[in-house]
Amino acid sequence: MTHQVTSTKPETLTIKITEDGLKAFMTINSNNCHPSSLDLNSILQRLNKQGIKFGIKDLVIKTMLQDKIYNRSILVAEGIPPQAGKDASIEYKFNKKDKPQLWEDIEGKVDFRELRLIDIVHTNDVLASKILPTQGTPGKKVTGEQIPVKKGEDINIPVGENTYLSHDKLTLFSSADGYVFWEDSRIGVKTTYEILSDVDMNVGNINFIGPVKVQGDVKEGFFVKAKGDVEIGGVVENATVISEGNITVIQGIIGSRSKIVCDGDLKCKFVQNANIEVKGNIIVHDAILHSDVRAGKGVFVLGGKKGAIIGGRISAKEEVNAKNIGSISEVPTEIEVGVDPQIRQEVDALEESLTTERTQLHQERLNYKTLLAQNKTELAEQSLSKQKELEELIKMMQHHLYEFKKHVRANYKGKVSAFDTLWPGVKLTIGNATVPLKIDYRYVTFYNSVGHIEQTEYEKPKIKVETSTITYWEREIDKVNGRLG
Repeated sequence: MTHQVTSTKPETLTIKITEDGLKAFMTINSNNCHPSSLDLNSILQRLNKQGIKFGIKDLVIKTMLQDKIYNRSILVAEGIPPQAGKDASIEYKFNKKDKPQLWEDIEGKVDFRELRLIDIVHTNDVLASKILPTQGTPGKKVTGEQIPVKKGEDINIPVGENTYLSHDKLTLFSSADGYVFWEDSRIGVKTTYEILSDVDMNVGNINFIGPVKVQGDVKEGFFVKAKGDVEIGGVVENATVISEGNITVIQGIIGSRSKIVCDGDLKCKFVQNANIEVKGNIIVHDAILHSDVRAGKGVFVLGGKKGAIIGGRISAKEEVNAKNIGSISEVPTEIEVGVDPQIRQEVDALEESLTTERTQLHQERLNYKTLLAQNKTELAEQSLSKQKELEELIKMMQHHLYEFKKHVRANYKGKVSAFDTLWPGVKLTIGNATVPLKIDYRYVTFYNSVGHIEQTEYEKPKIKVETSTITYWEREIDKVNGRLG
């Protein structure tokens, strides 16, 4: 809506101001008088008399006069509209929608096992930043009157567990290693990654910087890697689980493509056709069947009906203790104790490399003789130089191998114990001594005595319970110890 300023005499000018006061329009009326008598100053005086003092367009008025633009409403003054303040906003540094973030390699291939559903953060990482609200800019009417403006509204960063705000409350940081979660309109960090289902195509591979708990199974072809403890509620089947802490598998570990590696202890119900390597103890409830198992401390299979180790190869630095080792059908079973499995692997790898280098040296010597016979002196010299390099390398490898074996000879205090039966078909290696068993032994412990394997009455296992929660594995061992008095 506009309002019109009028006069009692024939009106030369008609001036209209819009209802919001931001615009003024002027019409020069040629029918009522002689507009040629008008000039810029008289028009400006008239505008001022009507209260129009701001945003006057002098050039437009001059053009109206010069070009004799009559009887047309023209914008001759314009104010400034107010600019409302912007509300505060939060800039999130993580994916709030929990949608898969598929990654494409340089060849354009997408691994659908790598869903990356969580955003991993470290202590003091920025999780969110607040952009402050603005004050806005007041407006101004053509009458010079100021138009008030609404300021932007403020909001707070939603603070959750394991987070903290900066002193100015503009930045949210993580106070722990973990992953970011958005719950109940709050930003938090969880230090344990809990999967309430199987690790499969819906979840993808897990690679986490803390503990991981999986309620279901770890399905074929997937892996779980964690810097903390890992707990699997179901089975691990032809999958990989790697932990810098302990691993607990409530059910079993199955399949030749299953690989379990941890820096602490492994506890599970059974192991079948799997590859296990831990730096601590391996405590199995029912059985270890046809598997390659290596432990930096001991291997214990004392629960269930069988409590058996059958087939495969079991290596432990300190002890192997089970109800039954081997089987009545004499399934080949290798048990080695007294040597750290990692050192054993290094010895085996060094011996293999040494064989390869010796073969290469032999071939180089044959080449040297052939080159001499062909009077290819320069090539023969090169071959001779290569021989010397190989001889030095072999000499160094032999020294390392000697030191390894010396260590093995000095550290063979291991033992193998069977609470029930140790069957023929089992090959025992304790330190530097090996013996294949031809008959069955009951309630027995084997140990190394000055390079010879000796036997004694069964010795119960000694496992330190490190937590206040006694699991059923420890309870089974307690039962054995109780029966032994």
